Amino acid sequence: MERDDRLYHSCSENSYIDRINKNTGHFVEVDDAMAMILKKACSFPPFSTALAT
Repeated sequence: MERDDRLYHSCSENSYIDRINKNTGHFVEVDDAMAMILKKACSFPPFSTALAT
């Protein structure tokens, strides 16, 4: 659980979310689990409607 918190929690320094936020506009390498989380998040409104336009 500690590993997951370190990698995926938005407030954890150098987590995937932290790196994504700090590198806005640039690609950030993530693991398969983070890619799945992001893909799932994009399927919920308002993201799904914003991406469709």
